[in-house]
Amino acid sequence: IRVSDTDSDHAFALYSTGGGAMGGVWYSSNGGEDWGNVWPENVEEFDPMGSNTQGIYDLALGIHPGDPTKAFVGGVTFWSVGAQEQPEQIAIPATFGGCDICVHADIHEVTFSPGGDMYIGCDGGVYKSLDGGNTFFAANRGYNVTQFYGIAHGSEGFESLLLGDEEGSNEAPAIGGTQDNGTIL
Repeated sequence: IRVSDTDSDHAFALYSTGGGAMGGVWYSSNGGEDWGNVWPENVEEFDPMGSNTQGIYDLALGIHPGDPTKAFVGGVTFWSVGAQEQPEQIAIPATFGGCDICVHADIHEVTFSPGGDMYIGCDGGVYKSLDGGNTFFAANRGYNVTQFYGIAHGSEGFESLLLGDEEGSNEAPAIGGTQDNGTIL
């Protein structure tokens, strides 16, 4: 549940099912006394969790400070929805230079500065929007992220592993499988 920072009568509630699928979004304009469903569950075309049901991993909700009837929803992809506005995907889950409609996948946080700038925290670091979610840019300033799912190491040195050197070196090799970055030796 997120309550508007600028008008506490307005609030949105978002949830995912126990299996990680989109559970829906509700809106209240009277401080939570009454709620209306503004984004139903089980609509495949409007599912920010995608087919991989990641709602238990990445689920974010933010309310536009200049319009408390509008919310931003992050999952695998980034969307907006409003009290009188159907869900709309506003960014594609990609990362490449010059793309102003890209926000890296797996969104965990949506927040706003006092001046209204939007910050999106995701697996790709931090993205920022200066225009209420119309365009985005990576605001990482050289921040590099590598998330490992598994790591293995050996007792033999790199030289014996790679060059067939029987004596080897004092360094033991390590290899890891990463999120979005392949395998690193």
